[in-house]
Amino acid sequence: AAIVNLLLNNRTIVDGDAVVWADGDIGKKFSRLGRQQDWSRAMEAMRSPEGLDFVVMPQGECQNWRTKGDVWAKFGVTWDDAQYGWQMCPKANMWLMKVNAKTRRLLRLWEDLMTDFQLVSDAESIAPNPEHFDVTRHDQALLGMLLHASMVDTGRCRSYAKRSPPPGW
Repeated sequence: AAIVNLLLNNRTIVDGDAVVWADGDIGKKFSRLGRQQDWSRAMEAMRSPEGLDFVVMPQGECQNWRTKGDVWAKFGVTWDDAQYGWQMCPKANMWLMKVNAKTRRLLRLWEDLMTDFQLVSDAESIAPNPEHFDVTRHDQALLGMLLHASMVDTGRCRSYAKRSPPPGW
């Protein structure tokens, strides 16, 4: 988010532009991020005035498995909240964005959260971890929480393995 925010601040990128982000180490994994026609459709949807503002691929794992307790405390929600905990955590290594006031705010918030070492590090959580917590996904966990706070549906978790989803889910 910091690089894109820098380009937004110096007006290299302006409202109406589209940003495609891919981590430098994505390499051969690029083909696993979806078919070209899927991304082409996403870009077309972003060009429409009423279209998508932000496109991200889900990783299929529940947010509450990959987000440590300190992040839940920061957001003031519990890990078992259906809007947050039982949706898929997004991949932060590739995303598309239509630049506008909402997406600029999203990136500013994400960058601000990333400055809190306790939230993004592997340091032990001060707040209790979720019941199903496995390992933190750092920037992905924060992006997911911001998207869920914006009422974005990243989809239900694909597999619960030994973990139990909420009743009726």
